[in-house]
Amino acid sequence: MPRRPPTRRAAAAAVLVVVLGLLLSPGAALAAGAPPASDAWPQFGQGATHLGTATGDTPHPPYRSEWRFPTPHGERALSAPVLTGDTAIALGTRFVYGLDLATGKPRWQIGRNGGSTLATPAVADVDGKQILLFTQGGTAKLSALVAYELPTGSDQPLPTFLWQLPLNDRSTTGVSVDGDTAFTADIGGDVTAVHISTEVQHVDVKRSLVLWDAVVGGVVPTPPAVGDGRVVVASRNRTTGAIEVDGIDESTHRIVWRKTDTAASSTSAITIDRDRVIVGFGETSGAGVLFALDLKDGLVEWSTRFSSPFLPFTNIPVAGGFAFALGNRLGLEAGLYRVRVDDGARVSVWSYGQGGLWSFEFDISGVFASPVVVGDSVVIGFDDGRIAAVDATSGVLVWRTDTGTAAVHGLAAGDDVIVASVGSRRGGVYAYQHDPGAPLLDEVSSSKPNWARMLGGYAVAFVGIGALAALAGFLLRPPGPGGPTNERADEPEEPDEDDVDSGEDDDDPGEGDPE
Repeated sequence: MPRRPPTRRAAAAAVLVVVLGLLLSPGAALAAGAPPASDAWPQFGQGATHLGTATGDTPHPPYRSEWRFPTPHGERALSAPVLTGDTAIALGTRFVYGLDLATGKPRWQIGRNGGSTLATPAVADVDGKQILLFTQGGTAKLSALVAYELPTGSDQPLPTFLWQLPLNDRSTTGVSVDGDTAFTADIGGDVTAVHISTEVQHVDVKRSLVLWDAVVGGVVPTPPAVGDGRVVVASRNRTTGAIEVDGIDESTHRIVWRKTDTAASSTSAITIDRDRVIVGFGETSGAGVLFALDLKDGLVEWSTRFSSPFLPFTNIPVAGGFAFALGNRLGLEAGLYRVRVDDGARVSVWSYGQGGLWSFEFDISGVFASPVVVGDSVVIGFDDGRIAAVDATSGVLVWRTDTGTAAVHGLAAGDDVIVASVGSRRGGVYAYQHDPGAPLLDEVSSSKPNWARMLGGYAVAFVGIGALAALAGFLLRPPGPGGPTNERADEPEEPDEDDVDSGEDDDDPGEGDPE
């Protein structure tokens, strides 16, 4: 992949710092409506387990740009999108925007009273109604979970306000939904399960919709994952900085297991793959570790180390028996690895391509946009506005584009469309469709070993070492008859009994083997 100038990378890193501080602002409402149909990507990671895999008729690369909804005036960025039927939904700090999925034109907007655009909304299907849920509030006092019923026809042009539930603190996690239950968490460590009522409740001051609360050890940055009776969250302790992952029993509401890592300083979002939890840690050393934990008891099934850490706001998709782990060095680089979920096996320089294992190195990070698995491809968004697709089987880059703006905040896969949110005033929401006339790229990663070049380099090095050894042997050889001597001319020359061949053995070429 072509390298970008350092100034571009520096700008991308600066944008990330700004984006991390996004908060506040009040809101209002306006607009027009349209009926939703099936749910293609209704929440972070597609479903409550956050597998990150397209389930609908999502187009494969190559793609072409179909439309763009610019960031509205007064908004600094928009959240990762969710898709329900023929509507795309994204959060600003002032408003929540519903867009026509075919054209990108606004259908409706409703007020949002501040809050982080790092939080992703969710849509639940309850009793045949589409319920939009999102968090809001830039302070603990204003923080709330809000519910609207989405329009079902032309006679209901705007979403209908249902209820607002006060939260204990600010939230960046957004919302996960499982059936008629919503899950969210806040920066104080409160994890809350909420009944998704379809009736108008107004402001639930008494918090009667709360099914249960649990408290974990620190700041929760990403949405809870829910599967097989467990609610799993990752948090960072404010005092010690240690990372912990907690498994909460959904029926007893108690923490039944906990994994703590004092060497880690960051964590990815949680993915639940059948009976295991997949989570990546970022260590204080700058390295990363990918773990598989038993969903029932939290015991480590396997762990695999990486040279780059795993950071918040992205999860690790799983499809076809492989996890697609994206490690990031903020503003510098990213590495996408295909990892076997049964045993944690990953690629090495000696096993590239064996057993379907590969990696791809990128020259910029992708901190906010989780990879999305679309059929035989993995689509990734980066912190300088680029979007790319890698063949999931071979690890070859097959498509890329450049929005020319700032960090991609999230990706969503729907029927006939890929939707991306680019988080800046010059960004917005972008839609891409399949382009049958465009050729696929065929670019290999710099991390793939070039054996011809490597063996050629070893051959040159071997010859060079041999030549140096021969030259050293010649220079260090004792003088023979007729050769130069430091002996006095009038003294007889006597042989030295230690006079032996002083030529040195060739260096072992194995010393040049790569690690």
